[in-house]
Amino acid sequence: MSKFVNVMTETSMISGLSVIEHEGALWIVTGWLGHKTRPVKRPVRLIRMTGLQYEELDPEQHGSDYLVNQPIPRGVLDGTIASEEATGFVVLDTPKIEIPVSKPH
Repeated sequence: MSKFVNVMTETSMISGLSVIEHEGALWIVTGWLGHKTRPVKRPVRLIRMTGLQYEELDPEQHGSDYLVNQPIPRGVLDGTIASEEATGFVVLDTPKIEIPVSKPH
């Protein structure tokens, strides 16, 4: 089942980013890369939610499962800040994770 998060940046709110579980923690997926020949997708960048201020939401009411209550700099989200320079955040760039993509019926 897909889970989603709303994230604040310095100037705006971004809704509907994917959340996955990886290595026993929840991670925000900033974007996906498709595979040319196989029905899988890979995260572009992951940001670990452990250590961030967030709350669980009722997805029926809010359209997302979580709300991160502290701003995440846009550069951390879009990759213009290198993962090793993303102070205060645990970031993985292009992790070797593949998620199956179901074919439309």
